[in-house]
Amino acid sequence: MAITELPPSPSGEINHNTVRVKINEVITVVNDPFNPTTDIAIERVLEAISLATNQEPAGLGIANAINVEFGAAQFTGSDPVMIDVNGRITFNVAGLYRVKSVFQFGRTGASGTSEVLFRLLVDGVQLGRSVGVKLGNSDDLRYIDIDNWFNVPAGTELDTQIMRDASGNNSGGIFQIIPTNEGAGTWSTVPCTIIRVERWTLPP
Repeated sequence: MAITELPPSPSGEINHNTVRVKINEVITVVNDPFNPTTDIAIERVLEAISLATNQEPAGLGIANAINVEFGAAQFTGSDPVMIDVNGRITFNVAGLYRVKSVFQFGRTGASGTSEVLFRLLVDGVQLGRSVGVKLGNSDDLRYIDIDNWFNVPAGTELDTQIMRDASGNNSGGIFQIIPTNEGAGTWSTVPCTIIRVERWTLPP
């Protein structure tokens, strides 16, 4: 039951009406607890797709790692997130975000074994662990996705990198696949990479 009346506030003391409002807020929460099935939602705030045919490091090791791009720049500082043409995502609003990146990785026309690695950088510092694959086939193409939830302060910048490890063959990267054009019903192109950003939010 809500509190509707309190005695007048003595001069110089906390306003009783303010106290009444706060008490009623607490009563509301106790009587109507959080329901995770209705009181929270997941909102997709970004989907970016690279149109590049391929993205490949120019050589082996850290010095030749490249930042992955995800197509055209999207959004501005007034949006929850934005991305530039180099693939850097800036989080303009703090929150709990999910970042999912998908890669069509492999190599063509090489011998030996390649070691291709992926990682995320938050403000220039690696986030979590590296993800790596070994490619022993001269014409190999596979699929991988990297999925993370993390709390993000406003102003955080996120980059995605790919590297050919120095211990492997100097080949490998991410590649687009274009299905054979068979006219009506032809399948859409498989992008070399895509990134999606979602966040927890209140339902509309």
